[in-house]
Amino acid sequence: MASGSFETKQKKIGAFSIWAIGVGLVISGESFGWNLGWAITGPIGFFVPVLVTAILYYALVLCLIELACVYPNADGPHIYIKNAFGKKWAEIISILILFEFLFVNPAIATSIGEYLGFLTDHLEKTNWIATGFIAFFCLVSLFNFNLGVQVIITLTLLAIFELLIFSGAIVSEFSFSNLSQNKQFGELTFDSFVRAMPFAIWMFLAIEGISIVSKNTEQEKLRKTLGIGYKSAFWTLAILATMVLLLAAGGINLNPENWEIISKDNHPMPATLALILG
Repeated sequence: MASGSFETKQKKIGAFSIWAIGVGLVISGESFGWNLGWAITGPIGFFVPVLVTAILYYALVLCLIELACVYPNADGPHIYIKNAFGKKWAEIISILILFEFLFVNPAIATSIGEYLGFLTDHLEKTNWIATGFIAFFCLVSLFNFNLGVQVIITLTLLAIFELLIFSGAIVSEFSFSNLSQNKQFGELTFDSFVRAMPFAIWMFLAIEGISIVSKNTEQEKLRKTLGIGYKSAFWTLAILATMVLLLAAGGINLNPENWEIISKDNHPMPATLALILG
């Protein structure tokens, strides 16, 4: 009875909330790790695995929209697998989803901890900051679902604002001559393409997490609401990724010395700002 009473208090979410959840689950990829992809293919060659990843993820998004409409009360993608292939495969998918989100959260928290430690000149506090973020998200999850959505919306808007500030700070230094010159760093081959794919995937990884909350979506005009939410989240991520990668690649005048720095740094955005603006 208590559980049923709690369920009825949950407000259904609309397209804006779905957009915020989709972007919020992924947006760390625009801030961390892309320079490690650069190290493999170079800043220009990295656009190829990113493009291939974007096509694959957009196809996934379209599939998830259709499946969510067919199974509007599904608790997650494992229900889709159960109805298509049976309980055994659904259990395997459930375990894989668990591992995905089990490891992604600490990875993001650690990255945030490193960023804040780097910016405050207290890298030794990285683990404590990361632990604090994990504890914060766990506490939020214990309360009302809509409270968690509001927190995600706030953090998503702040993250987008951060990326816009970063882009605005370096856009004046962008030049096509830098893009042309920077082709000499890294090499795009089939081998480097495959090895760079995990870092390209990071630009879109976890947008499928929307499917876990799709049953909380407003049922009226479900297809339209999901379509707007899913697609706007994908295109927001695609635009942000292109903007960050393009402006960084065309803003830095690479040489062997600063290439060594940017291709290995754990904080690519501050490192990019330092190399461009001094």
